[in-house]
Amino acid sequence: MNRMVPASAQEQDSLSYWRVRILFAIIFIGLCMGLITLMPVIVMVIKEKLWGLLIFDLSAWLIGMGILLIPGLRYEIRAGITLLTLYIVGVVKLYRLAS
Repeated sequence: MNRMVPASAQEQDSLSYWRVRILFAIIFIGLCMGLITLMPVIVMVIKEKLWGLLIFDLSAWLIGMGILLIPGLRYEIRAGITLLTLYIVGVVKLYRLAS
């Protein structure tokens, strides 16, 4: 979590401390659940030849890993990328269900 906000900022402002913790928990849990769901997606992709779905899911998962592991990104940028990624994933999944 020190990658998101410097330790000195976390100690001085309790709001910053909890914002960083909540964002970290959301991303970490999402990545763990995404890893679990990738297994059935891989099986479905092989059976139905939906290679675009696999590429999309893997890219969203890798973006999440990058958000957690890339040092030097400010909290605001990490939160914005997270929101944008979640929005795009939702829109694409909804589009796939409708078609």
